[in-house]
Amino acid sequence: MTFNGLGELATALSTIDAAKSCLVRYAAYSAYGTSTWTDDACPYAAVDSEAAKSGHSLKGVVMALVSAPHFTR
Repeated sequence: MTFNGLGELATALSTIDAAKSCLVRYAAYSAYGTSTWTDDACPYAAVDSEAAKSGHSLKGVVMALVSAPHFTR
């Protein structure tokens, strides 16, 4: 994959499923203060699925995280 500048890099990354999942995972680490999903009450798959409804936009990822039961309890 080749790109020229940050705009093209962002466009390229937005088409890669692994990059989308990575965004959700690291945002969750920050939001929940942990990097271990096994200890979390909120399953990663549910947050990722909710974020996918918005095409994994940053707003969609944040909304999925803060709407999850683990965050609201």
